[in-house]
Amino acid sequence: MPLSLGKNLLDTQPGVVEDTTFEAFKQVVETGISQQYEKYNVQFDEWYCQSVVKLGDGVTTTTSDITQRKKAEESLRQSKDLLQKIIDAPNIGMAVYKAIRNETGEITDYYHEYINRASIEMLGEDFTGRLFSEHGESASTQLAQFNETIASNSGTSYVNEIEFRGRKAWFAITNTPIGDDRLVHTREDITQRKNNQQQILQLKEEIAKTATDKYYSIFNSIDQGFCIYEIVYDENQKPIDLEWVEVNPAYEKQTGLTNVTGKRHSDLNLNTESCWLEIYERVCKTGEAVRFEQWHQGTRRWYYTFTFRMGDQGSKQVAVVFYRHYRTQRAGS
Repeated sequence: MPLSLGKNLLDTQPGVVEDTTFEAFKQVVETGISQQYEKYNVQFDEWYCQSVVKLGDGVTTTTSDITQRKKAEESLRQSKDLLQKIIDAPNIGMAVYKAIRNETGEITDYYHEYINRASIEMLGEDFTGRLFSEHGESASTQLAQFNETIASNSGTSYVNEIEFRGRKAWFAITNTPIGDDRLVHTREDITQRKNNQQQILQLKEEIAKTATDKYYSIFNSIDQGFCIYEIVYDENQKPIDLEWVEVNPAYEKQTGLTNVTGKRHSDLNLNTESCWLEIYERVCKTGEAVRFEQWHQGTRRWYYTFTFRMGDQGSKQVAVVFYRHYRTQRAGS
């Protein structure tokens, strides 16, 4: 720019009127109060900082180029805007908290450094810049988890049921550390999901109860004997005994045995033949149901039985539906 010594400012730089520089000069001359301000030069795409001090009936100015600093500030602003957009995107509450420490380095509180749209909608107000403790009881119950996240430098997750805006609510919460004093906190309201799960559980219980009631109705009304056995093995995995898991009322009529649930054949000295154990074990291992007729020496009766496995592969239980087959003597005797 050519020197303008001895020339009028408005003649050489008429643009100072439009950008308010001339007005600032006038105020300094009239008031004697110095000014400092930042200006953007559209023509040269530059920023400068200008200080104006009264000097006699005029002013003296110092000007410095701050273009790089302003670009860095703009870049930082854009980064913050981008971060805000990122944390605003999810439909779950998200916030960045910064720890507040006392003179001994102990964390006493946190403040909201960033908070997303979903959190503001959830809380009903913007807590940016405010203390975490302002959330009251909810904050006091979570402070330990926050501190654990910072101290261990590892994430934490948990589910909390809290009083929230006049209602009981469930929240799935995660805390992820960022450095030594910050953490990202997410909070998702899962109350509806929890209620749905509870309704499903109640429905399952109702269905199970209905099925159980029907089962016991049939179980208790049939004339055939019914029992569930669990096969008892020795240390070599050889079947050696049978334990009654459950029996129906007709069981006593068919066998003459009473109050057997929870007992074993050996408890009653029945000396059950090995052939019974072998058949039951084979049903458990193969899953194939069998029908057979067999004498039982312990009760001195013939039985016609239908036996099938209870449960999946590896089960040690069989269900037996049977009735007494009247014969006068044991075969071959």
